[in-house]
Amino acid sequence: MRWATRLGLSILIMALALPALAQGWPNRPVRIVVPFGPGGPADIYARMVGQELSEVLKQQFVVENKAGAGGTIGGDIVAKAPPDGYTIYGGGNSLVINPTLTGQVQFPGQYALLTRNERLSDLIAQAGGLTNEAYAAGIQFYRHKDKEGRIGIDLPLVLEDSAYHDNLILAGGDSIHIPEYNPVVRVQGAVNAPLAVTWAEGKNMDFYIASAGGYSRDADKGRAYVTQPSGKVESVNRRFLLPDGKPVPAAGGTIFVPEKDKTKPAGNTLQILATAATIIASLATIIIVARQNP
Repeated sequence: MRWATRLGLSILIMALALPALAQGWPNRPVRIVVPFGPGGPADIYARMVGQELSEVLKQQFVVENKAGAGGTIGGDIVAKAPPDGYTIYGGGNSLVINPTLTGQVQFPGQYALLTRNERLSDLIAQAGGLTNEAYAAGIQFYRHKDKEGRIGIDLPLVLEDSAYHDNLILAGGDSIHIPEYNPVVRVQGAVNAPLAVTWAEGKNMDFYIASAGGYSRDADKGRAYVTQPSGKVESVNRRFLLPDGKPVPAAGGTIFVPEKDKTKPAGNTLQILATAATIIASLATIIIVARQNP
């Protein structure tokens, strides 16, 4: 039957995606937790597919009904179970694209969204937390829903304070990667020698641009910016009568220097300065004359 096939594929994919799947799985009974009562569609589908899987894999697949709270109780049981492939969520007969967590976490893989308010910190906790090699500041968070793309996240602050605004509610299809520490800063765009420069604590973008041979002739210095390893973007902060505030890239960041917009007519700097000097001289003359003739 078509619906049974779909459910079977859904359960198999969820099982195979579980992070702690070991060679020889399953070597003991597997339980399918159905978050609804016996006799309903989800229960019937799970029991039929469980029987088929038992015959194919030569191991018991036991259905357990954990009804209540609109399916939350059963979902919570699965969320708190060891991520070893022996507890499967049997909540429906359709395949859902779940968030994927990869990289430096204890148990990378796909995880089901168990509540409507599940957040990034909850997902990392389900995955057993970060490894010792994890570089939290370098998180790569992509949201495929509505083609939003990469979202800048300050994960160290999220892990420190779950109420921080970057602790986003997850959506189906979210992709999160936690990399290892990367001790370089990439310099790209309109510089003389684009390359990766070893990160130096406290150095702003000028240091790395100079290490990449400086600005090229076509560089638009005023529009250079830094993409931090978290995905957040920082640009030069212009200050009146004070030195400009230059972004300080973190390890793993990228500096990009765009080229000048060649569609705009180039201004004659000397002519502008000469005009300004003429205006200033004229104003000075007017002031002197006014003082001599009160």
